[in-house]
This record gives sequence, structure tokens and C-alpha cells, in this order.
Amino acid sequence: MHEHVDPVHWERLAVSRIVPWEVAKRHPGAGEEAERQPGMNVALSRTHGAGGDSVAEALGQLIQWPVYDRQLVDFIAENARVRDRVVATLDEKKQSEMENWVQTLFDRSALATDKYLKHLLKVLTSIFSHGQAIVVGRGGHFVADPRSTLRVLVTAPLPWRVQAIMAKRGVDKKAAQKIVTEVDKSRAAFIKRYFHKDPDDLAAFDLVINSEQTTPDQAAQILRCALEQRTGRPVAP
Repeated sequence: MHEHVDPVHWERLAVSRIVPWEVAKRHPGAGEEAERQPGMNVALSRTHGAGGDSVAEALGQLIQWPVYDRQLVDFIAENARVRDRVVATLDEKKQSEMENWVQTLFDRSALATDKYLKHLLKVLTSIFSHGQAIVVGRGGHFVADPRSTLRVLVTAPLPWRVQAIMAKRGVDKKAAQKIVTEVDKSRAAFIKRYFHKDPDDLAAFDLVINSEQTTPDQAAQILRCALEQRTGRPVAP
């Protein structure tokens, strides 16, 4: 679905995330302690210009969890070799659980006719199965198990987001407003097409962050506290 300007960069980044999973699978004893603890994730959605990517990066740096943004998720989903390596890091039990979970989300006909959806779901569920991941966009909050995921929306009033895009891209107000509107519409269309959900349904989220009142670092601290409340233990870097 998307062109990746530097596929070598994205493959290296993807492999850097996959190798620790492969090592853990070959040496399960090293991961016994982690398996005893609940594997939480963060699924972060954002409206354009609200700075959701900055919040994800700040949280990743704060708690030392990897961030999977839209480009990385799409690269893995569209690259068969990398995608197969990701899925192969799960044992048979986990793969079976993953398949069963996907079947509860979509009917078989949809998965059979839309290859991108099938590949996307495999990648997202594999990432979430390993735990301690921050996934940005791509409907991750609909795919992740809500029992083990903090589902977050980062947003802000439209005028504030327009101003943010004006400053970031160096465009005038009219152009910035058009950019924000078009990207928001595109993301909403993605959710409707692939997940048949209402993109504006706030009940799909556990927490909403208003960027107009909250810096990325402040938001990261809030999200860490929320994770610790959910798990009942510190989220250590």
C-alpha cells in the first residue's frame, strides 16, 4: 500500500526488533521471569497535528519500549520475508491463540479476500503477543486485547492542530487546515474500510490526551502511571 523510500533502513529497523524475539524463543529460560508478568502494550491513535508520534517517542524513551509507527508496521506487513520472521517468533500455542483472536475480529471471507488486512492483522497480533510494545495508528486499538493494552488517543482542538502544522511545515493557515482535514479523513477512512468501526468512538479508548494542555513528556509520564496502575507494578526502563 505504501512506498518506502529507503527499504534497507526499514528492514534493518524491523530486524532489530525481531532478533530479541528470536533469541528469547531459542532460549526460553531467559524469558521465564518476563512470562510470569503481564505483557502490557500501548496502542496509540492520534489526530493529525496533535503530536501523537512525539508522545509515542517520549513514552518509548521513558520506559524503554520499542515504538512501531505506521511506516514500520506497513513495511513488515508488506514484506513477506520479514513478516514471516515476525510470525515465526511465536510458538505454536501463541500462533494458535493469535489466529483465534483474529477470527473473533473479522469473518473468514474478509480475511480471504483482503491480503493487506490479513497481513496487517498477523503483524499487529504478533507484536502485541510479545508485549511491551507501543504501536502507533493502523487500528491497533481495535486489534489489541483490551485486557492487556492501554488504548490511547492523542488529540487537540482543530485550531491548535492547524497552528502546529503551520509551524512544522512552514505553510499558511489555509494550507495547514487542508492538510489536517485530509489526513484526518484518510485515517478515518482506513478505520472504516478495514475495521468497520466508528473512528470517532471515544469508548474505544482508555485514555484521551489533549496536546494543547499537555507536552509529550508530560503525556509520557501520565501514560507510565496509567500502565503502572493497570499492572500493579512499576514500569521500569
